[in-house]
Amino acid sequence: MNEKSAGYHERLPVAQTQSPLVNDKIKYWRSLFGDDDKWLNKAVSLLSHDPLSSIAQSSVSQSVGLKDSRRGPWQKMQKRIFETPFSYKDSALQDSELLFDSLLTRFASAAQDALEEQNIILSPPLCRQVLTHLKQTLLQIAHQTLILELNILRLEDQLKGDTPEMRYLDFNDNFLVNPGYLRTLFNEYPVLLRLLCTKTDYWVQNFSELWKRLRQDREQLQAAFHIAGDPVHIELGVGDSHNKGKMAAILTYSDGKKIVYKPRSHDVDDAFQLLLSWINDRNSGSPLKTLRLINKKRYGWSEFIPHETCHTKKELEGYYTRLGKLLAVLYSIDAVDFHHENIIASGEHPVLIDLESIFHQYKKRDEPGSTAVDKANYILSRSVRSTGILPFNLYFGRKNRDKVVDISGMGGQEAQESPFQALQIKGFFRDDIRLEHDRFEIGEAKNLPTLDHQHVPVADYLHCIIEGFSAVYRLISDHGESYLATIEHFKNCTVRNILKPTAHYASLLNKSYHPDFLRDAVDREVFLCRVEKFEDADTDIAAAKTELKELIRGDIPYFLSKPSDTYLLNGEEEPIAAYFETPSFTRVIKKISSFSDQDLKEQANVIRMSILAAYNARHEKDAIDIDQNHPSPRSGALQPLAIAEKAADDLAEKRIEGNDGKDVTWISTVIEGVEEISWTISPVSLDLYNGNAGIGFFMSYLSRFAKRPETYSHITEQCVFAIQRALNELKEKEEFLKYADSGAFTGVSGYLYFLQHAGTVQKKNEWIELIHEALPVLEAVIEQDENCDIISGSAGALMVLMSLYEQLDDPVFLKLAEKCAGHLLQHKTNIENGAAWKDPHTQNYYTGFAHGTSGIAAALSRFNKVFDSQSLKKIISQCLAFEKQLYIASEKNWGSKGREQLSVAWCHGAAGILLSRSILRENGVNDPGLHTDILNALETTVKHGLGNNRSFCHGDFGQLEILRGFREEFSELNTIIQNTEDRLLTYFQENPFSKGVSRGVDSAGLMLGLSGVGYGMLQCQYGEELPELLQLSPPQALIKKNSKAFKRENVF
Repeated sequence: MNEKSAGYHERLPVAQTQSPLVNDKIKYWRSLFGDDDKWLNKAVSLLSHDPLSSIAQSSVSQSVGLKDSRRGPWQKMQKRIFETPFSYKDSALQDSELLFDSLLTRFASAAQDALEEQNIILSPPLCRQVLTHLKQTLLQIAHQTLILELNILRLEDQLKGDTPEMRYLDFNDNFLVNPGYLRTLFNEYPVLLRLLCTKTDYWVQNFSELWKRLRQDREQLQAAFHIAGDPVHIELGVGDSHNKGKMAAILTYSDGKKIVYKPRSHDVDDAFQLLLSWINDRNSGSPLKTLRLINKKRYGWSEFIPHETCHTKKELEGYYTRLGKLLAVLYSIDAVDFHHENIIASGEHPVLIDLESIFHQYKKRDEPGSTAVDKANYILSRSVRSTGILPFNLYFGRKNRDKVVDISGMGGQEAQESPFQALQIKGFFRDDIRLEHDRFEIGEAKNLPTLDHQHVPVADYLHCIIEGFSAVYRLISDHGESYLATIEHFKNCTVRNILKPTAHYASLLNKSYHPDFLRDAVDREVFLCRVEKFEDADTDIAAAKTELKELIRGDIPYFLSKPSDTYLLNGEEEPIAAYFETPSFTRVIKKISSFSDQDLKEQANVIRMSILAAYNARHEKDAIDIDQNHPSPRSGALQPLAIAEKAADDLAEKRIEGNDGKDVTWISTVIEGVEEISWTISPVSLDLYNGNAGIGFFMSYLSRFAKRPETYSHITEQCVFAIQRALNELKEKEEFLKYADSGAFTGVSGYLYFLQHAGTVQKKNEWIELIHEALPVLEAVIEQDENCDIISGSAGALMVLMSLYEQLDDPVFLKLAEKCAGHLLQHKTNIENGAAWKDPHTQNYYTGFAHGTSGIAAALSRFNKVFDSQSLKKIISQCLAFEKQLYIASEKNWGSKGREQLSVAWCHGAAGILLSRSILRENGVNDPGLHTDILNALETTVKHGLGNNRSFCHGDFGQLEILRGFREEFSELNTIIQNTEDRLLTYFQENPFSKGVSRGVDSAGLMLGLSGVGYGMLQCQYGEELPELLQLSPPQALIKKNSKAFKRENVF
């Protein structure tokens, strides 16, 4: 045996030398930890407190001694594998559909022999089927190394065959069965051999344990589940590998009946069935399904739940009512992690199939912070959303939010592409097989009900979910003592605690199977020390050491606890450490005792927001009919101002204030993604688009017209306070700047735009002074900007700086505007006889206002009206030339490179281009194509841009603001504008805000949400007195109509 398969603690100490190999080894390990010496040293202390040089010395030594020379289980399995006669071509276990099957079959054959020695004789089909599971497990460990070695032989021209497929077969059928080659292979990769033998040994132990338990419990199983004989099919490995490869299984019998085996206590399952029975006994209608179980304490059996369709709408309603009931139960007992694999939709019954993550334990004290955002995050983290059942999107990357996936208990309606890339095998069964980073498919789950096998809109059954939730919530609240007595059964059950995401552990494990870590066990052990990043001051070393130990043996770390105490347990239920501050049982009792009408209202709102956001957030969901040529009579006596006040009052009621009452936030559905159809629920940000700046902008202007402005003025002040604090943090902590945008709608310049307007309207000179104090911050984020567009980049900042200059006539704004324009020109791309800017995330070139060239050209023209540069005029003409090439005459609209969808909105398409051409014309750009563009864009906007949804970004309020700019030039627009305004007024009188706003979602923000509805309504009534938001106008009453040209050195 090559002793380099032995772990560091299994080796005898090695004499220290001054070998340069030791320094090289430490340098290599440092690279694995991002060249962070502090992290490396802390992490390796989980493995050993010996000096790093001593550990490295053991790793680089050609030979090492062992503390114990006795053979362990894995070495006995190695002896069996390589000393038992084996013929691949004669094996009944061979499988041509598995990669490298000849090597895998050698291990599977040894496992079969080991089972037969225990008198476990399986039928040939069952034996082949269960051992395929072992092979797949071993392939996951070995494939990286085998692919490398196959390619080495290919490059050395040692493989026989005329085609890549034939040369692969030569490797599989000849090299991998050759004892001499295998000896060489495993001498090079001794850690691989140990891992494969260990996994095989664990597999034999676990399967024999399952089989013996099956025989032992035969009579009980027959009585409980009405099964007979031995299973004809066993699906192994349902779930991740824990506790030395222990695995759940689904057993199928000859009559088609199935049962489920899990190698853990079913105490928690028993207690949960009692809880469901308690509810069923007290709540009529739509009873919750209880499961048949056999709890054997160390393991258990349960009935199999099939995924079945509903056949009537009534059954669907019953399903979602029951789901609401289960949601209330899970909320009451602090359950988490009920994602799509933990729920089965079985006809009209949602059934929870894994109950390990109820009574969730929190390591830290269960208290909210003091700021408004801290409190909002606390509310969400302790809300019904934390169960994992409600829809939520997972996003990857800081700014490119287009790649999303929903794995919630209500997600996974269809197979989804993963939002991140992972190593995938390409070129199966060829000698040029390779690994490439690519996306993979997340398969369709069994958690959603269907109607005759067709998916149905979940939002249509939102009322059923809320009804079911509310009924059980009130039941628990009204019978608190009885309910608390029932949950006493959970007190001493073991429940699972997930210290880190399973994906984190799995990623580390898979990377540790890289060939570089399979030559010497210490290399792999040091790499796996990356499991702990030591980012928290109170990192528990005992827990981290347990994680490392379990990863080294090839398992996903598995922790348990009991709701009644604070100890963290390992998978064998042995205590590791006093880990939690408060027992989850104590916290759950406190939570149930505080159930109230207010909490019910808040949780129902979170349910509503989550479902509307996930299933209603598409353009087509929100369309209304607008007859442009016939009046739409206003219903009722409400004026637009009254709708605006209703929107503001709704926001005021839902706001969350910090402990000192100075700052404010809202829990809202917030837009994500370049395509603007993905939403998440979170506290609003601070920006103009979704956040405090935009909400404060609306509140500030409403206070100018409202009869009782005090509340709106106060909320404006709270928004200013939050913005001021953020700007101070950006000034004081430069490391935060890299996370900030410069743009008008998602960045720092949007904060200043809000302060400009709020300071003017509220007559607060100190708020205007804050703008001057923040200019160094804006300058810093402009310098790092790569986005360039209006929404998040330098063009938006340039617009805001010009707004400030036009109002305040202070050269300091023009000076920074000049730098901003210069930054834009540095990032310009000359493309197809024109000029454009590449989106840094998608690598596409966009037309249009918010994200593309039209908006940047408009910003440059606004600056150049003052600066008067001939070279800038030429660049603006190049922008028009670029967009002209993307004009689609048949659609009278403009496309974008890399974006197939045609839009008619401010953000993309004709409406924004119409606004751009208006700004260019107003700022003195004399391009012969401007008038034609205006006519075409105007026609398309009127024909296709109205009635889609009610928002500023891509809806009616934005289109109306743009169209009003042309009403004097095109008088026929007056009727269209008036009819659209009337239709919107009628719509909001007939559709309360509880139904959601833009696209039916419950959003607080200015560009897509309730604040935008309010500001849009104000524009319907007081348009002439309000600034044009989409072109970032200064306060309307203070526009300087005749700015003098500002002459300085022309850097363009």
